[in-house]
Amino acid sequence: MCPVTYCPCAGGYIQLKLYFFGENNVKIEVYHDYSLRTKIAEFQNVKSKTLLTLNATNLPNGIFNNEIYLKVTNQSDVSCITRIKTVCPDNLW
Repeated sequence: MCPVTYCPCAGGYIQLKLYFFGENNVKIEVYHDYSLRTKIAEFQNVKSKTLLTLNATNLPNGIFNNEIYLKVTNQSDVSCITRIKTVCPDNLW
């Protein structure tokens, strides 16, 4: 395990960059909690291969929780929810 001062996510992640590979022209809502009450960001008309940048600056402590939730809604108003782990690994080198 590396010393905390050298770990790139020491204290938690403050920004995430995600590529979206899926249908074109979808709405993506990003939530901080399982109940989908605390929205972090929203992206409209997202096309496949788009890079999304998420910032935790407005969240408690300015870092992401252990997980975030992406709700993707297509043009037919069909949604799916994906969970992404956002916790720093314990065994960073």
